[in-house]
Amino acid sequence: MKGFLQRVFTKRRETPITYDEAKEMAASPDAGVRGTLAQRHDTRPEILYFLANDTDSSVRRHIAANEATPVQADVFLTDDTDDSVRGSLAEKIAHLSAGLTPNESDKLRRMTYEALDKLARDQAVHVRQVISQTLKDIADAPQPIIQQLARDAESVVCGPVLQYSPVLSEDDLLEII
Repeated sequence: MKGFLQRVFTKRRETPITYDEAKEMAASPDAGVRGTLAQRHDTRPEILYFLANDTDSSVRRHIAANEATPVQADVFLTDDTDDSVRGSLAEKIAHLSAGLTPNESDKLRRMTYEALDKLARDQAVHVRQVISQTLKDIADAPQPIIQQLARDAESVVCGPVLQYSPVLSEDDLLEII
């Protein structure tokens, strides 16, 4: 019993894999193997980018959620046909965008905001809702994205930012409402 509890409550460390092992896993016909690779934080960026184009949506969903995924792959995934992939991406990018500082690379910030802006206009309500819920109380959330969400026709999207966003001024609220 003690051994079982130790296994459950002890954080398992990923055993590092070589580049060749990662390439082999990425080429595996088994989506489970590719998905495991897609979840790893030590997977090389070029392999994560390659997996962003995987035929299996569960692999792409893991890529979308992985913070180690390069921004170029995130931008690519904003056009994914699967709502759940875009939803995972929306959640990750909204969390990451709140942490960008002026010292961040302009290119990185621009690409992240480009992906976030695209997801805030997504056709799937769930994707826009994830962005809205995540950014609703972030003081340095991007003004244009908050404005877009506040004007959304769906109450589950506009409601959180209208109610909680410190980015919107009284004049903004009067204009929107």
